[in-house]
Amino acid sequence: MIFFIAGQLFINYKHGVVFTPFFHYGMYSEVMKANDDYAVWEIEANNKKLQAADFSIQEWDKIILPLQYYAMIGICNGVYLSDTKRLLKNIGITSDDKKFLNTCNLGSFEKWYIKYLQEITGTEIKNISIHSRTYQLNNYRLEPTGRDTLLAQLCK
Repeated sequence: MIFFIAGQLFINYKHGVVFTPFFHYGMYSEVMKANDDYAVWEIEANNKKLQAADFSIQEWDKIILPLQYYAMIGICNGVYLSDTKRLLKNIGITSDDKKFLNTCNLGSFEKWYIKYLQEITGTEIKNISIHSRTYQLNNYRLEPTGRDTLLAQLCK
């Protein structure tokens, strides 16, 4: 018990260290600064733009997260090639690239995503358009910058 109390006193003294079961105010008191640009996914299904307000938070997360994961395939592959593969080799583990590297197959992804979106929306989807539009914060308003990127261009 004395060791636990001494440990907590030490952690409290450091202020920046977080240790469970106690969380310190410092974890939550940092000022969050606004970004210059925000990328927003825009999805049109059957020529109608999907609106976040029409879905629950959980449903909207289910709609957006697969797009983010798909768009980040190239970044994840880069991390594997630059760091993970080297670290595995350093500790004597051989890695098979086929097990770690993902491919960007837009046709397969869109086919799966349409079925997935139909389950969430409860409507049949005949066509879909997915892109990421960049907005800039200007006087507390988000304004489009004109940068619009199709999903096919994001995953490389």
